[in-house]
Amino acid sequence: MLKTFSLTRQYVLFDAANKEHRLAYRDFIKTNSWSNTKFKFILEEPYLDLPSCINFKLVQYYLDREFVKKTHDLPQLRSTIS
Repeated sequence: MLKTFSLTRQYVLFDAANKEHRLAYRDFIKTNSWSNTKFKFILEEPYLDLPSCINFKLVQYYLDREFVKKTHDLPQLRSTIS
């Protein structure tokens, strides 16, 4: 059964915006194993290991959510020329 499960797992790039990907990483942190996830995450350059790659993407995702302002959040500039 393990072989069948591993053959059906999808190879994907980790997407921090994808809740399923974040849940899969949380499960990895809890169990120290990828065996219960339905994804096989692809290691991206320049990272040497998958947890480092995912940690960087998660930090970047949450920092962007907290500190990057959307245009509708910015005050509208009034024209000073009459």
